[in-house]
Amino acid sequence: LEDFVEAHANSTLRSVAGRRWVRTYCPNARFTLKVDPGVVVNTVPLLNYLAQLSDSNVTRPALVRENTFLCKAHTNVTVNRQQSAAYPISREQFAADVYPTFCEGCAYMFTTDLAGKLADLSENVREFVFEDVYLTGMLATKLNASYVRLGRNYTSTDPSNAKYAAANFSIDYTLFVHTTGLNEFSYTWNRIYDKIKD
Repeated sequence: LEDFVEAHANSTLRSVAGRRWVRTYCPNARFTLKVDPGVVVNTVPLLNYLAQLSDSNVTRPALVRENTFLCKAHTNVTVNRQQSAAYPISREQFAADVYPTFCEGCAYMFTTDLAGKLADLSENVREFVFEDVYLTGMLATKLNASYVRLGRNYTSTDPSNAKYAAANFSIDYTLFVHTTGLNEFSYTWNRIYDKIKD
């Protein structure tokens, strides 16, 4: 049982609690998916992709064993210390000028062996405001975790995203769509559902 206020400021605590839950109740799961509200998961290609990674007959570099994140990975992201930022970061909070490689926080997967490792390590590493940077970057670095980069499998309904603007994202390979509102969520879900029905 966890004891903290359900608030955005406690998203890191919530995510660590989630890892403890996975370790306790899903220890035999091959992969774990963390996804935010507002993200549409395209389940058919996602399950097909994960099945390929679990197939012992598949012999390619992307074959995943353990200690691995599967995500849209961000590299060389500069720490924003500007006071005008939503969450300005002081050197006391994070000393370096660049974050370690970390996963896009809206949706990412990891091999389930990492759940317990992350939960245990979090007890000795001071929490950080950005849960994605903390769990998939700071702690992952200490665990020498690997990344399978799925950047091309993500898109969003942000009007500035040219890939989505013409409603032409590929249902066959897009795994996650980060929507910007209920209408976009419904539209995206219906597109995927119509494809499944065909």
